[in-house]
Amino acid sequence: MNVAIDKSKLANTEEEYRALVNSDANWIARTPEDVRKLRSSQESPLSKLSDADFEAFFTSLTYGNGGISGGSYRPLMGGLTIKEIFDVFASFGMAMKYALDNQEAKCQNGSCVYEWGSFCSHVTCIPQKKPPN
Repeated sequence: MNVAIDKSKLANTEEEYRALVNSDANWIARTPEDVRKLRSSQESPLSKLSDADFEAFFTSLTYGNGGISGGSYRPLMGGLTIKEIFDVFASFGMAMKYALDNQEAKCQNGSCVYEWGSFCSHVTCIPQKKPPN
């Protein structure tokens, strides 16, 4: 994974996100390994989080259909600015508009269901088991 984000290609809609996760873009986080790589990069806001906040965020993430399908953004709120939180979503391929469209829902059994402090992409939310850390 290349940690430099191509901001010109961030998804603003479900259709754009579907095309992005189905592409060979190497700059979006798709796996737990990619998220750990972001954490180790000084270019990513994830490097600013405390270990406890990062682990809480990391373990909340779910993956599917070539991208990150959801998780809790609450662990980001204590250590990052709003801009930095949206930079984290950008590393998943989500522009601010698309990230906002996917707030307050979690991926559960292949559907996005209401949950404050969480996010869920309808494009990548599939029935799944969380991968081992």
